[in-house]
Amino acid sequence: MLVGVTGNLAVGKSALMHVFHRLGFKAYYADEMVYRLYEEKEDLKQKIGKEFGSTVINAGYVDNELLAIIVFGDKKKLEKLNSIVHPLIKDEIKKIDHKEKTVFVEVPLLFEAGFEKMFEKIILVDCSREVALSRALETGMTEGDFEKRVSVQWGAEKKKPKCDFVVDSNVSMHDLSKKAEEIAAKLKGESK
Repeated sequence: MLVGVTGNLAVGKSALMHVFHRLGFKAYYADEMVYRLYEEKEDLKQKIGKEFGSTVINAGYVDNELLAIIVFGDKKKLEKLNSIVHPLIKDEIKKIDHKEKTVFVEVPLLFEAGFEKMFEKIILVDCSREVALSRALETGMTEGDFEKRVSVQWGAEKKKPKCDFVVDSNVSMHDLSKKAEEIAAKLKGESK
């Protein structure tokens, strides 16, 4: 069973994914797939450099921070980047072996990218905007950058009706672990 884990910026998706991994499940991350593709695909690097300026390619690598500054300041450029990257991510997700096992894939823009049909179950991670902002600031992000990135994501209220599980991450790590265990048990029951 392929399970998508989604949610907006700094809501706790990775913390939940860490728990699933600790419970023995395979965990994949769309962002890591993108970074790996940037490293492995020379034609992708060239395309990114051509579209967003050669300065985003630094010593043979895509400078993700610079690319983020460029695209999150310009809606058309963000759409262009997504049109390049999303089909590649879709292909990577299709390659994941999930026969006779449950596998979790964190995809921040799962709905925005139109990936929902790829997953048998979808988990939405959510928390208050204040908590998400606080977590983002702890990583060194500015409030302005946080606002720019969240503004291009669907709100949780729009996503909730499309999800099988909603996890509130305004809780302790212990409570988040218990919630993950409950979800894992339900999924195990459904996959039999």
